[in-house]
Amino acid sequence: MEFLKEIFGGEPLTYEQLQEKLKEHPEIEVVNAAGGAYVPKSELDAVNTQLTEANTKAREDAEKYKDFEAQLQAAKDEGANALNAYKRDVAISQAISAANSADEVSVKANLNLEAVTFGEDGKLIGLEEQLTDLKTAKPFLFKEPEKLLDLGSSTSGVKGAGEVKGLEAAVADFYSEN
Repeated sequence: MEFLKEIFGGEPLTYEQLQEKLKEHPEIEVVNAAGGAYVPKSELDAVNTQLTEANTKAREDAEKYKDFEAQLQAAKDEGANALNAYKRDVAISQAISAANSADEVSVKANLNLEAVTFGEDGKLIGLEEQLTDLKTAKPFLFKEPEKLLDLGSSTSGVKGAGEVKGLEAAVADFYSEN
């Protein structure tokens, strides 16, 4: 507080005299600390240090995670591609099964599965033609459709239901169709 001795000069001053002396010393600021507007320099320095550290950490974190969005999008794309590939494989397996294949693996080995895609309607494109060609070229890969044996019963839903022919007639009809 030595700087005040220089201003007062060992004498009491009026308010007006104090104002004149302070004008001669612009490096001195007078504040009303009672209202909380004054913050000690040590506290200000501590807060500034914390702010600098927080800004440094924020820049480091931003650098660390700058590729996060790209990585997240790549993971989403990879998951969507895997799901679509799975759906395509399931649809192909169902179509091969519906075509009465004797062995799905053998049928798949003879198909160009890369040429099979989903159309906009969600149906497979390029598989039906390949299956038709394969049935012609290698019929042993497919089972013959099972023929129903008409036993002449009146059970509804069975081929020829209602006609009672007997067992001998049913066997004869079965073998005559072959």
